[in-house]
Amino acid sequence: MAGSPTDLPMFADDFANAPYSKEQLDELTQQIDQWHDNGEFQRIADAIEDVPVQQRGYELTSLQARAYMSMAQPTNDSYRPYLMHALELLQSVETEGLNDALWHYRMGYALYYLDKEPEALKHFEQAHELNPEDEDTIKFIEQCKDYIEASTTLVPVTVERIAQSFDARDLKYHIDEDHGNKILRTGFGHNSFIFETLGAQDNPDDLQMWAVWGPDVPIEMRNDMLEFCNQWNLDSRRPKAQVRTRDDGTVWVVAEWFAYCKRGLTEIQFQGEISRFINTAGDFFASLDKQYPNLAATLDPNYEADDGDDAAEA
Repeated sequence: MAGSPTDLPMFADDFANAPYSKEQLDELTQQIDQWHDNGEFQRIADAIEDVPVQQRGYELTSLQARAYMSMAQPTNDSYRPYLMHALELLQSVETEGLNDALWHYRMGYALYYLDKEPEALKHFEQAHELNPEDEDTIKFIEQCKDYIEASTTLVPVTVERIAQSFDARDLKYHIDEDHGNKILRTGFGHNSFIFETLGAQDNPDDLQMWAVWGPDVPIEMRNDMLEFCNQWNLDSRRPKAQVRTRDDGTVWVVAEWFAYCKRGLTEIQFQGEISRFINTAGDFFASLDKQYPNLAATLDPNYEADDGDDAAEA
């Protein structure tokens, strides 16, 4: 069969099941390196797919797996299917790959991005044993260990820990005390957020998170706010919405959530609780802004976070 991989006539459907000579397979392998450098990953996958299965062997199968991993992008619906297919391809040549550092690295890579860090760690450690100099492997080993620790080690929840989380995100806040109980205050946009713990300060029972919609709502609209909050609570699990009437007759619309933390929370759990509350409370307040634009317009347009859309001091 004449031609070369660059011409691609031998990859046409008419030749899909035709046997490839060793020279043609060698040319294809060389061409794949160029396509990979050019980011033509789909072309690689398609070209190898045209080679009869019995002729692909260890190298082409591994390169096809690499192509699918390269095509896997978190923003695409095909992200996990591509990673799963890459994993299946690598597993199909496991016998040949057991003593190959690159095979173990690719297995670890696919498993890592499928959120299977403990399994990924085993392969990265094997890859490191076979090739101790590879820096990427070392980085993945560290990341796997960090994630495993963050997802398994329970740590007490304190206001200081919340502050460290905010520091890591470059968010502004301040801490004050109410009868010995530390409270972290911050703000997102025109809405005030408060984080505190309930129970013993060093080993609390609950993490309480609550936030107040920016506008001061007149007492005449209290029933409207109650109806809005009741509907939100019916439609959404987080956060819990409620109305509080202040001494001056104005109304606060509040988002609130409690997280049980008597035994502590892992870092993954802790960060998840903080992020989910901030995001869902933000969704709740955005719905209020949309439903009651006249109230939202009463806010000072200059009351924004000092550093853009991040937190401002409450």
